Amino acid sequence: LCESLEAFQPQDYSRFVSILWPVIRDILLKTPPVFVSSAPEQKLRSTILEIIQRIPHSEVFRPIVLEVVTTLLSLVKIENEDNAVVCLKIIYELHRMYRQLLESVAGPFLELAAEIYRNADQMLKAMDSMDTPAPHPTPNVSLMSPSAMSPGPDVGDTSNKNLGKATTSFKVMTEIPIIVVSVIQANRRHADPFVTGILPLILHMLELNPRSSAASYDSASQHWRSAYVDLITAQSKTLSFLAFFARGFTALLLPCQARIAQLTLQLLCSCPAEATATRKEMLIATRHIVSTEIRKAFVPIADKFLDMQVLVGSGLASQCILRPFAFSMLADLMHHIRSDLSPSQLSRMVDFYAGCMHDQQLSSGVHTMCAKLLHNITECIMHIPSKQQGRVLLLAILKTFISSFSTIGDQAVAAIADIKSGGIYAEEKLYGANELIRTNAFEQGDKIKELRFLLRSLVTGCKNVIYALRKCDSVLAVGMGPRPPPIARPEAGTAAAVAMVGAQSIVADHEAELAGFELELLTSLFREGLRACRIHDVERVKAEFANDGASHGNSAGDHTAKVSGDSGGGSSSSLDVPAASSPPISLAPSREAQIKLVDREGKEQIEQFANLFVNLDPAVFHELFTSQFDYAFRAMIDHCAAISSVQVFVAFDATSPAFISIMLRYMCDRLELLGSDDEALTGTMLHLFKIAFLALAFFPEANEPVLQPYIQPIINSALTISKSAKKPENYFLLLRALFRSIGGGRYESLYKEVFPVLQNLLETLNGALGFTKRASPMQELFVEICLTVPVRLSVLLPYLSLLMKPLVFALESGPELVSQGLRTLELCIDNLTREFLDPILTPVMDEI
Repeated sequence: LCESLEAFQPQDYSRFVSILWPVIRDILLKTPPVFVSSAPEQKLRSTILEIIQRIPHSEVFRPIVLEVVTTLLSLVKIENEDNAVVCLKIIYELHRMYRQLLESVAGPFLELAAEIYRNADQMLKAMDSMDTPAPHPTPNVSLMSPSAMSPGPDVGDTSNKNLGKATTSFKVMTEIPIIVVSVIQANRRHADPFVTGILPLILHMLELNPRSSAASYDSASQHWRSAYVDLITAQSKTLSFLAFFARGFTALLLPCQARIAQLTLQLLCSCPAEATATRKEMLIATRHIVSTEIRKAFVPIADKFLDMQVLVGSGLASQCILRPFAFSMLADLMHHIRSDLSPSQLSRMVDFYAGCMHDQQLSSGVHTMCAKLLHNITECIMHIPSKQQGRVLLLAILKTFISSFSTIGDQAVAAIADIKSGGIYAEEKLYGANELIRTNAFEQGDKIKELRFLLRSLVTGCKNVIYALRKCDSVLAVGMGPRPPPIARPEAGTAAAVAMVGAQSIVADHEAELAGFELELLTSLFREGLRACRIHDVERVKAEFANDGASHGNSAGDHTAKVSGDSGGGSSSSLDVPAASSPPISLAPSREAQIKLVDREGKEQIEQFANLFVNLDPAVFHELFTSQFDYAFRAMIDHCAAISSVQVFVAFDATSPAFISIMLRYMCDRLELLGSDDEALTGTMLHLFKIAFLALAFFPEANEPVLQPYIQPIINSALTISKSAKKPENYFLLLRALFRSIGGGRYESLYKEVFPVLQNLLETLNGALGFTKRASPMQELFVEICLTVPVRLSVLLPYLSLLMKPLVFALESGPELVSQGLRTLELCIDNLTREFLDPILTPVMDEI
């Protein structure tokens, strides 16, 4: 009958139920239950309950649903545990569908639930008295019909076992909470008195602990271990039960919140290693509990949760599956109570989450969550009474972030190299082997997206950490001068000493060493962070090589950016270098086009990263970039978006003069490189020079003295080196950019620097005009430089004849040069007498 239910048509169920239900009810109520699994009566009752469970709970059940639930409730009080579990499952399904029809059974069921929880001590006592069970228990004659004593299975049949009574079974208790929640949600009037009455019983049940400690679990008998798992499962369901009360009846639970917190920790510690599903339910319930005001009670024991053995246990399945749940729960808890944690707890927290971020078997999502939590506690660390202790913890966080930057950079560089090599992209470049097995491998794009999120979180975290370090008297804020004496190390064994142990293993507490360590970290932060920003290049490079094949495999292919939107944004947008107005001389202008087409998200990320360094102590800033500009320059060659960082430093008034000085000194010492045939290198140098020159307009008083000593070296070197360079046009592009930026009559001190080299400049350019084709780009470049020489007219008078030939060429060129030539001619006519001007103009008058 049970097996043929699927063959019934929907219209047959109504007649089937009307005929069968009275017979089923009579059998269940009039036949006494049995407590031996192999008894025929047990098999009959089990099959009847299965029939009720398998009949579709549709409208055919509506006329008898109240009678069915009432019957099942009465059975739970007398049945064995296996049948009672089935009864409760049926009750839950029927109550979910017919809540309004079952209001009258709410009270009786809640009374039954309370009765089962009152029997918790009796259940534990039975478990404690449990010895290794006899393999063949003697059936209890009083609980069996005569037929049950007939010859049955052989004595070797291990399926013949005693079944516990329902009202004293942990298995039955496991099914109670979810039904109680459903009943309370449908019948709110029962809620308050029931919760008030059952709360002490629930807490008492959660405190149950068998005499045999969990340490002996592995060596215990299989029967005892099974019973212990039933207990833990019932406690996990009860904890979920408590979590429901915590959200809806918080005021009733507040008086016992400390007890709840301790019980939650105890349950996680006692959960068996293989009970993965049970531990997961505990973690979810704990997360619900700590989302309420009860979380304050977790403060004294918060550091106890910072232990992977407590959170996920020692089971392999738990460690692979439950880490996201565990970290999510722990992050919620720590985020809400972080302001109440002691220095020792904060130290333990930093050590724990730093360890998680170093664990490459964890996903990027978990690393991002850990990074967010670490930068959220920086404010709490900043207010630790001992500023030195705060510095040590903050430096530990910063070192952890730098390590993550390094990992992202390694993954990005490896992925780009793999793509550019023309080989098939290897997912192992972004995934560890363990992660590939565990996650079945995400799409590459998803992983890149995760790493970008992580990078963004790390940059935000570093911003908070550096701000906090400045408040803790770090060298980042107060510089490298005399400092107050170091704080004495606290006595061993005190709370303060314990707080410093974890993070101070990274660096000694002597002030000089600490200051040196900070500078080393700052250097590593700049190098690894700039390198990590290349993660924004992976998708672009992959798309380029997919679309254009090997044509982008040359040195410039790494820098040709893909248009993804407006390239503006950030504080440095006003310093974007304008495109050259004249026709291109070489591929250097194409480098500027590449820079302007950089992906906006990548550019904004680099600008945010660069902003980490703008508030450093000036001496620290100068020391950092003097030593690291060579690395930065090479990074800009490989990754043109990195030039956005230069724009940030130049656009900020506190760093602009120092950075321009460092940049000009570095590039002027290497001006011979500007004539090489490395287009990426020369294009980057020209762009950096233009940024330095354009910054003059924003901070003229600060930057004019910085630029002044470099005017003559730039002009002289350009004229000299260009004679033997492979790409001489780059030097004249440099002169044009310089003259355009300092022209206009505002920079008198700079004009004085041009005067000593004026004659040599004009003579060299006039000579070069004789070797260029008419109307060629090079000729137009020489002409423009001649006509825009940044000097006063009075200074130019002795050399005015050297401008006549360029003037003629200008009037024969395109509209822009014609306009420049006419302005020059007009200037001469308006300000010079005929007697002086006519002899100069006469040789070229016909051409003019």
